[in-house]
Amino acid sequence: MRIYIIKKGSLIAALSVVAVAVMLLAYSRGAIPTVAAAKRQLPIYCVESQDKRASLSFDAAWGDMCIGTR
Repeated sequence: MRIYIIKKGSLIAALSVVAVAVMLLAYSRGAIPTVAAAKRQLPIYCVESQDKRASLSFDAAWGDMCIGTR
């Protein structure tokens, strides 16, 4: 009977390599779906518009929600 002692760092490294290999194999076979985001719809108050529209909003985000529109 043999007892193998594996260090914690070696075990984590080996499991990481196996996980990456499994993900690459799944990706190469097309098992992982890709997500293509459609054009992001921003609130009316955040975009320039010629239409006459009214907007009722509740700003609960405490920040600038119009990222990349200025």
